Amino acid sequence: MLYYEQQNEKKLLRDGVSAIALFFISVLAGCVGIFLMCTRPLGNGYDVLIGVVCLVLFLFGFFLSVPAFLIMQFGNREKWKFEKNRLVLFRWFTAKIRSTSIIMSVLSALFMLSLTFMGTGTAVYMIADKNIEQSVFDIMILHKAELQDFSAYENVLDLNFPVQSSYTYSIYTDNKNSFLATRNNCISSTGRSGYMAYAEYQHDTYMKQSDYKKLREILGLQSVELNPSLCYIHCVPALKKPFETLLEQDKSLNCAGYLFAEDSIYCEPFSQMETYGNGLDFCIIVPEQAVNQMATLYSLLSVITETPLDNRDLQNVVQMCDGLSMLKRNIGKTASDGSGVTALIDNVDYLSGKWVDKESLTQLYAMAICLFYLSLVFEITGAAILATQILSDREKKRRQDCILQQLGMNRRDIEKLNNRQLSMMFLLPLLPAFIISSCFVYVSAGKMQLSAFHLPVFSNNLWIIGSLSIAFVFFILLYGIYYIAARISYRRQ
Repeated sequence: MLYYEQQNEKKLLRDGVSAIALFFISVLAGCVGIFLMCTRPLGNGYDVLIGVVCLVLFLFGFFLSVPAFLIMQFGNREKWKFEKNRLVLFRWFTAKIRSTSIIMSVLSALFMLSLTFMGTGTAVYMIADKNIEQSVFDIMILHKAELQDFSAYENVLDLNFPVQSSYTYSIYTDNKNSFLATRNNCISSTGRSGYMAYAEYQHDTYMKQSDYKKLREILGLQSVELNPSLCYIHCVPALKKPFETLLEQDKSLNCAGYLFAEDSIYCEPFSQMETYGNGLDFCIIVPEQAVNQMATLYSLLSVITETPLDNRDLQNVVQMCDGLSMLKRNIGKTASDGSGVTALIDNVDYLSGKWVDKESLTQLYAMAICLFYLSLVFEITGAAILATQILSDREKKRRQDCILQQLGMNRRDIEKLNNRQLSMMFLLPLLPAFIISSCFVYVSAGKMQLSAFHLPVFSNNLWIIGSLSIAFVFFILLYGIYYIAARISYRRQ
């Protein structure tokens, strides 16, 4: 009986050397596929197509070589094979993989796509949320050049929306660009040498200390004591270390004759990730008298509302306020002096802020939803096929269990054996899929962050690992439903 149907352990390949060779060739194909899809050296989509083919070849080669490799390694180890009911488990497992190697390859490809789409969709969603997190003011109304009287806008907002607080102030500039040069060098070091140069940001930008302290107050940030004879900096986290290095190297660096304080850099979210906020990526906080020697770049009305706004509310604000237009940062023209591109193309005031920025990110949210949907489709399809394939041999499995019972194995041991078999079959196609999808999501998420922001907004790459973890948890939750259903069916038979 032990040697009946010996073909269960018949090698699909002629010898172990062929299995090992096929395994390493498949691994090489997988590495080439990941490299092509991540770097895209060919362009025009050919690298993505070839990369997908290489990954599919890896999966097919892996599942074709694994049965022969297992038989070669463990088939002749009698002491190992005849202990703890391993004989039944080993012969069933190798036979099942050998008979379903093509199906396992297809299932692993489906799970790879599912995990990749889920991880990428999570990364896209996190990037969009991070962008919104950096835009801290619900409404911002911008006026070019001199300080504007925003009372008409404030009256409209107070009458129609639950305004919690608001404040009017100006952003200034001069002919210095020490900090701007450092910021541009940081952008170039990230590989974004072709970033857009805005006409409004050809020099360093400044804000009065009184305005800065008031804005921190209405945002609920921790109050700070500012020396009225020293300068400070508020910037995105990616610029903190470069600015500290700049200040250490040049102790005489000043603004309008005012030196910088020690520990003078703050990095809380402050509407600096996008243009026409409180500077672009940074703003220098100077004493009141310092701005007398500077030009007003633009003035702002920043508003915090008690409730969120939607697109209809934003449209109503524009309609109720004459001379107000929605700020569209993706539309611009070359400035008359040729200094760069400007989005302030009309002689009007511009509405921006958190909810305007969120509306502009609808494409990212739509992309994330589509990726989640595709992920669910691929996972449900693959898990349903796998469960059906395993349970299709229930009559044969019932006869095997009866034979094992007649040979003296108790019912509890048979159930444990069946659960191990089921677990191994559910885990096998998932392992290579998880490895490939993790590599692809890790690289693609880094590239998405680079293309979405001027500078990295995450302090490290743990956010990518977080997106992978979230994707894997959701995947396992749904995958576990099919596993539990298959296990209940196993027990009932």
